[in-house]
Order: sequence, then C-alpha cells, then structure tokens
Amino acid sequence: MFQSDSTTPRAERREEFSPDLTVPAMYERLIGALRRAADACSAKEAVTLKSEMEAASTTVFELLGTLNFRDGGELTPRLAALYGYFASEILILGHSADRESLDRLIEMVDVLNGQWTRESRHAVPAH
Repeated sequence: MFQSDSTTPRAERREEFSPDLTVPAMYERLIGALRRAADACSAKEAVTLKSEMEAASTTVFELLGTLNFRDGGELTPRLAALYGYFASEILILGHSADRESLDRLIEMVDVLNGQWTRESRHAVPAH
C-alpha cells in the first residue's frame, strides 16, 4: 500500500518512514488543521481559516503520496478515493466556511485516525 522505490539510491529517496507511525501523525496534523479552521470559521477569521485549510489540503496530498498503487492491494484505491473526497471537501469548505460540514469532515478523519492508531498498536511488537 505504501511507496518504496528500491531503484532509487537511499540518499536520493524522500525521507524514509514507517507508514505505521507516519500516517497516524499525518492524520493528527490534518485533524489539528481542520479543528483550527473550524475555530477560525466560528470566529470569522478568514485569514486563519484559509491558512489552516491550505495546511489541511497539503496534508491530504501528503497522505495520497504515501499510497503504493502497484503493491498496495484493494485498500489503496479506496483510500485514494477517500483522500480525493477530503481534498474536494477542503476546497469547497475553504470557500463556503460551513462549520457543520467542517465538523463532519473532522469526524470522518478522526474515525480513520482511530483505525490507523489501532492498527499501528497491533503491528508493533511488544518489547
């Protein structure tokens, strides 16, 4: 599901990462940006709203970049579609400033984050 380019020398590869640890951190970053955007929406702080929605959008595309479409199995295109939906919603919400819709998006991302967190705990061997 995650990209690994074994043909590129290690020094030239993007930052090496463990998807089980990095993806949940990206979800946390996404949730944080969306929550700050929701607060800015309520406070009618347009500049902060725009900034946080841009941060959220960037994080969604980073998540999309972690997917390995060649070896990722059936979950990969589903996650890609979901990330595409998130990106579309973020774009729309950045212009509409609809707090209720933003809260629903936060809830969806939070559910996925919970899944990744649970999976990460089960995948990490006990010491």
